[in-house]
Amino acid sequence: MRYGREARTLAFSLLIFVQFGHGCPTKAPPPPAEVHPAAAEFQAGLQRYVEATGPLRQEAEKKYPAGKTPEEQAKAVERRRGLLAVSIRSMRARAKLGDLFTVPGSDYIKKQLAAAFSGPASGAIRDGMEEQNDPSIYKTTPSQIALNRRLSIPSVPGVLLEDLPAVPDQLEYRFAGRTLVLADKEAGVVLDYLPGAFPEPPAKSPPTTAAPASAPRTFAYFAMPERLRSVRFAVLGDTGTGDANQRKVADMLWSFYSMGHHFKFILMLGDNLYAGLESAADYNRQFTTPYKRFLDARIQFHATLGNHDLAGQADFKPFSMGGHPYYSFKEGNMKFVSLNSNQPSDPEQLAWMEKEFSGENGWRICFFHHPLYSSGYHAKESVGIRALLEEPLVNNKVNVVFNGHEHFYERPKPQRGIHYFVAGASAKVRRGDLRPHDFTAFGYDADNSLMIVEIAGDDLFFQTLAASGRTIDCGVIYRTPEAEAKDSKDNQTREWLRGCDAARAWMRGPAPLAAGP
Repeated sequence: MRYGREARTLAFSLLIFVQFGHGCPTKAPPPPAEVHPAAAEFQAGLQRYVEATGPLRQEAEKKYPAGKTPEEQAKAVERRRGLLAVSIRSMRARAKLGDLFTVPGSDYIKKQLAAAFSGPASGAIRDGMEEQNDPSIYKTTPSQIALNRRLSIPSVPGVLLEDLPAVPDQLEYRFAGRTLVLADKEAGVVLDYLPGAFPEPPAKSPPTTAAPASAPRTFAYFAMPERLRSVRFAVLGDTGTGDANQRKVADMLWSFYSMGHHFKFILMLGDNLYAGLESAADYNRQFTTPYKRFLDARIQFHATLGNHDLAGQADFKPFSMGGHPYYSFKEGNMKFVSLNSNQPSDPEQLAWMEKEFSGENGWRICFFHHPLYSSGYHAKESVGIRALLEEPLVNNKVNVVFNGHEHFYERPKPQRGIHYFVAGASAKVRRGDLRPHDFTAFGYDADNSLMIVEIAGDDLFFQTLAASGRTIDCGVIYRTPEAEAKDSKDNQTREWLRGCDAARAWMRGPAPLAAGP
């Protein structure tokens, strides 16, 4: 039996290596994608610019070599940038608009951008540009953009870069309003710009409100606060069934997203694939097909491994695990750490977690499969996991933990300063299994569910939705006592909490919910 699991893991790894381009290929790699002639001409012009400015870069590097201390290095970088900017201005004294953004190249880029902004990823693209364009930092208007000028404007978000022709490492795309800017990354000067490159923004729709309790499938969803420059994400647990329940939850989440309630990524809390490792068709059935619309919209997934998952899933590119059973990523003032709770006592993993959280001054968020606090079928197992992981989480000052494993939704009361959520009902649900413990703040096991989370500064807003789209649970968590004191006087937060109370008013009737004392 021991060798059977190892063989299955190896077979799964070989399957996804072949299917998704990892490991040794079984046939010759496909030829590189053909580049559009207009894009090729544009890129050739950029390469000529890089070659012409190569001696200027070498001169700047020679005159201001890197120092030994961080302070000396920072000064050297800024001096090199300044010298290079002066040299490039002198070399391009007669430069004019359209030298690099030629007519064919400009037409091609505008068509590409128009297609991207009208395609399935339009929401993610607009959200990314709004996030990048912080008015408190970037004050340049399109009318102030000029050739050879050094200015501070946001870079084009990564979600849009695949729609634009690739540029050499020395250059970069930036934007101001609807103007696309081509800049020298090292010198920080404008080389060319393309007014009207981005389509007109659509008119904003009015905010949605909570629905009447009598219309379970046609009402407008209760909206998150959707504060400027906040980060929103969804949370799904125990999804990999490939059945009607998984599709039902995915359909509801897409409906939420497509009605303008955008989020940037999705956390997957393990048991991402329950079975079906014989063919790519089985694999697609449990992930790619149910979530195709999200993948097409360029919404990123971040997965963690559950007890039904094989280790080879870490190599599956859409799971964003980078081939590692535990990993981390950052978003704004948030550090997300995914642990492999199949090995909760692994000393290397715990030492790595401590290193990852070292020096972090914002939100510290963990997500892994097995819950530390549970009132369900795995309650005894959670006690054992708690004995191994709680102390490291507390010592690393983790704020929030998301778990799956139990096929219901449960929100325990904060434990030793940590807020826990159990959200493992995004495909399976175990009705009647939730037996509230004294630590249970709220629980629900009558339907499949998922979570939506928004983090704005030191405030974390959460909402849990049943598969019907109705709000089960919602509220706000504060990272610091100062944030809580400030928010107690904030009218927007108070208004949202009143809306939250109204959205879940239907739960006060005869409903299968559970809450601890």
